[in-house]
Amino acid sequence: MDSTTKLMRNNNLLFSIINEDGIIYNPSTKRSHTLSKPALVAWKLWDGEHSLQEVVEQISLESGDDPEQVMRDIVNCAAELFRHGLLNDVA
Repeated sequence: MDSTTKLMRNNNLLFSIINEDGIIYNPSTKRSHTLSKPALVAWKLWDGEHSLQEVVEQISLESGDDPEQVMRDIVNCAAELFRHGLLNDVA
């Protein structure tokens, strides 16, 4: 996964926001996953149109956090969500 990678949310999931956290429920595995505020911003942008770099730039802009640290965090988050079948690579 590099900065040009574009990801897309799995369309077979249920999603809601509770107390500023994103909650993803996967009916096929009957598991739920909680997203932090930065991960929630990323989740909304993982529509197959935005690159990881664009996602990181948006999160850094909103949070004021260091873009390099945000990139590491978002790559780790994306890898974890991908591993659970919640994200797909657009490639």
